[in-house]
Amino acid sequence: MSTPLAALAFGCLAVAPPRVPQDAPPTAPLRGQVHAVEASLQLPPGFVAELVVAHPQVKWPSAVHCREDGALLVAEDAMDMPGPTDQPIDKLWLLRFAPDGSYVRTLFCDRLYAVMGIQEIDDAIYVMNMPFLTVLRDRDGDGVAEERTELLNDLGPPAPGWPGGFNDHIVSGLRLGMDGFLYVSVGDKGVPRATGRDGGTIQLVGGGVVRVRPDGTQLEVVATGTRNHLDVALDERDELFTYDNTDDGLGWWTRFTHVMPTGHYGYPWDYHAHPERMLPCMKDDGGGSGVGALVYNEAAWPADYRGAMLACDWTDRVVRRYTVERAGATFRCTSSSDFIGAGTSGEFRPLDLCESPDGRYLYVADWNHPGWTSPDVVGRVWRIRQEPDLAGPAPLGDLVDGTMAARAKASTAGLLANLGHPSFRRRVAAQRELSRRIASDGAAWFALVEAMANSPDERVRRHALFALGGHETPGSLARAVEQLDRAPQADTRAQAARLLGHVRSSDGGALEALSRALVGDPDLVVRREAAIALGRCGSAEAVTALVHALEESDDLFLRFAIRQALRALPCDWNWLLRQSLPALSERAREDVWQALRELYDRRLIDALIAFAAEPRVAVELRARALRTLAEAQKRAPAWDGKWWQTQPARNPPPAKTESWEGSERIAAALERAFAGDPPPALRATLAEIARTTRAPELLAPLRRLAEQCADPAERAER
Repeated sequence: MSTPLAALAFGCLAVAPPRVPQDAPPTAPLRGQVHAVEASLQLPPGFVAELVVAHPQVKWPSAVHCREDGALLVAEDAMDMPGPTDQPIDKLWLLRFAPDGSYVRTLFCDRLYAVMGIQEIDDAIYVMNMPFLTVLRDRDGDGVAEERTELLNDLGPPAPGWPGGFNDHIVSGLRLGMDGFLYVSVGDKGVPRATGRDGGTIQLVGGGVVRVRPDGTQLEVVATGTRNHLDVALDERDELFTYDNTDDGLGWWTRFTHVMPTGHYGYPWDYHAHPERMLPCMKDDGGGSGVGALVYNEAAWPADYRGAMLACDWTDRVVRRYTVERAGATFRCTSSSDFIGAGTSGEFRPLDLCESPDGRYLYVADWNHPGWTSPDVVGRVWRIRQEPDLAGPAPLGDLVDGTMAARAKASTAGLLANLGHPSFRRRVAAQRELSRRIASDGAAWFALVEAMANSPDERVRRHALFALGGHETPGSLARAVEQLDRAPQADTRAQAARLLGHVRSSDGGALEALSRALVGDPDLVVRREAAIALGRCGSAEAVTALVHALEESDDLFLRFAIRQALRALPCDWNWLLRQSLPALSERAREDVWQALRELYDRRLIDALIAFAAEPRVAVELRARALRTLAEAQKRAPAWDGKWWQTQPARNPPPAKTESWEGSERIAAALERAFAGDPPPALRATLAEIARTTRAPELLAPLRRLAEQCADPAERAER
């Protein structure tokens, strides 16, 4: 179903990005106190809830994020409550805590559009307020951002022709990965066209995940075919998970999903008609309304919480806890339970959540209202902690905390020690400082190479790999190739493959190592990452290994990754169809056919036409080639950027009405296929094509085929 954050009022998006008012009077700081309340949330034994802030100090909290210094950012989404929905009236508050639980609240930034995601990166605050990805900086430390940059200004739907309304199904949550990318959750209003700082463009039709470097470059689509999640949750290895909304009764229920790069998840039409074209979710939870989510990657809470996903369900008024385990190239959900319930707290409606950098606290943004456009008396932020409140693990070495100032003062040895810290945020902080440092410090370079090659701790090897790989030098990529070939830990090999794919390495040694890993590595995640990387590297030399690997595994996620890689690569289509395809098993052939669907490649079309017309080719293969040609005869019109509303599955997908350069050749080939006396299996396929395409030029040939049928029943069917 739809969450209480509905479609952005797009009339406002045609204007220039709002500027921080220079003459606006400062908002007076407000003092407050975290405190226990008598009417409280329902929690497992050993946890307590404290009220951090509530109306009137904060209203309609839509997103929360804890900075590295422990201060809490809270977004206030007035656009979706009293409105107006076409003006940038959202605010971002900063709460800075004292050891006794008191805090000072300041207005960090205002004049934002609907704030749905916040992420700190190197002392800058990234705010997703669609269509803007805004970067804020507080240089003087007074709790107010005096610098503002619109890093991207088109990450979402445009203004022309778009209806106003609430902010839902839009671009929303932000998460920084270990790999240095900022991962962005996208609802099914999609991204019509966004442009990165390096000129690269993307389009995402419907929901999914995109990513971008913190400097605005390398903007990419990661996965497609989801509906309306407000967050993308990353585990310590950068595996992605989402918690998706329902479609209000048409079979797409609240979904807990492992999101594989290049994956397609079937919304809005394939999940009914073509499950073979999509990847499944891990768990279907029935009705509900998924919103914010995270994977707890810290170390202060008990061990069975580490790596668990915590997901807010606004409709069911709970925060759920999910645990997973590896299942081949993906995961399976091993347990789910309600971690936070409404208890006696009243109208608990969780929207977003974040953990403190030491992992001790979980902050929960609570809308505290069951609908939209409420009066002012709504909004709370809770803090969940253990009882007793136990501090997280101390730093390893001299990294005091994760702020840039502390990292700059730390010794290289101290930073290296913190690559193995139990806290994910501390490891990433150390990794990013080491990555900056090696540009001018040869000793840091060699220390990282040594750690990556010889540390028995896979966490150290993993972060050292990305600290080196962030520079994309021949030396760092050569080390990644070595790790892919030789590392004893499967995790290190998988991360090495990821890194080579990120940089789209065209080095022959890298391609050979990825191909070896694809067909020979005993670990399915390594093979999955090798397939994805080969698809990104763009070399036709990888096609042979990819096709061979289809026969080597029955793992759905690995085979899907191979299919997507084949779609991305240049290929000798005649070789694939004539030499490779006939020798494959039926299952592997189906994967190849799925990879060839709707590629709209002139060279592929010519190869398919010749293949389908060759009498020596098996009839079933010729028939499948004709169906593949028929599917590509026309294209659907270019997406106009408009949303398909909440239940698109009630209607058929857009009709294919647009011609392209291969259309006439396909039409002529289909007409020729009807000529003469094709074998019965081929006649059935041709009749199916005529029915489904409804092309007028095929009617007369279809009648001739029907007249040739000796069987009255077959003739009637034709």
